[in-house]
Amino acid sequence: MKDHRLGLFSGMGMVIANMIGAGVFLSTGFMAQDLNPKQILLAWVIGAFLALAGARAYAGIAQIVPHSGGEYRYLSTLVHPALGCLAGWASLLLGFSAPIAIDAIAAGAFANTLAHWINPKLFAAALIVLLTAVHAIGLRFSMNAQNALVSLKIILVVGFVIAGLAGGHNSWPTWQPPSQSSGFPLGPFMQNLFYIAFAFSGWNAAVYAASEFKNPKRDVPRAMLLGCGLVGILYLLVNWVFVTNLTPEQCKVVFTYETARVTLGHLIMKNLVGDFGAACMSVLAIIAFISAVSAMTFLGPRVYAAMSRDGFLPRRLQGKEGKPPIGAVVL
Repeated sequence: MKDHRLGLFSGMGMVIANMIGAGVFLSTGFMAQDLNPKQILLAWVIGAFLALAGARAYAGIAQIVPHSGGEYRYLSTLVHPALGCLAGWASLLLGFSAPIAIDAIAAGAFANTLAHWINPKLFAAALIVLLTAVHAIGLRFSMNAQNALVSLKIILVVGFVIAGLAGGHNSWPTWQPPSQSSGFPLGPFMQNLFYIAFAFSGWNAAVYAASEFKNPKRDVPRAMLLGCGLVGILYLLVNWVFVTNLTPEQCKVVFTYETARVTLGHLIMKNLVGDFGAACMSVLAIIAFISAVSAMTFLGPRVYAAMSRDGFLPRRLQGKEGKPPIGAVVL
């Protein structure tokens, strides 16, 4: 019988799917109001370093506790089950369920920019039902669907970078932020790291399904470190395209994101390719959000299944060996 457990590629895919969202296509727009290009790129380098430091710390814990459940499992095993239970409920209500809803509605909102008859909330509800079914059918089908979504997301992001580097400006930018201050703007720099942290969140995704890896002690740490490193490189390239092709005034478009659903990527692609380029950017955003929803629909239930096995949730949610925990997925 073929082994359908997760490998390194699937683990990296989970990390990448959780990390790459709208954040990287918005953050620099806010930062450009206070920081110059050199400071913006430095902030992204620091963000990548901090994310890799977090991944390295989790990699050490993953080798000590090579089991599914993420923070729930780690705190239950290393500190106290009561603290783990609190973390598990936080994952259920805030860590996965809420972001699934938010990302699904965001995917619907970008779909609405392509076809105005699409209702974002109905689109989101249908997407969640569809991905629930995908991840409840079987582990192999679930893995293949997730890997396909991640591969498409990477291709689209790399395509954006190539288009920006080939068709845009690549000389060092000379613009200055409108609120330029003398000396290094330490306060604004530290405040803007918030956006960086948001864009890098998700680097720990692989730990939630550690038990389903063929070799969790080896592959879970590698998946986090390699996935986070790859995303860090992509983020730096994406932001180089932004700072060399956009001004702070143009970057103000991010302040209308909630209503207009226009990102910095839309501006770049529209300048390079026209309306078709902006439409392609909306497709990239839709795929990014769908793959994130898919990854969280896969990973979150592994926490609930672990809680079920320990008696914190009904036993029927734990599922069977070698199969998805259907009850937890539906929950």
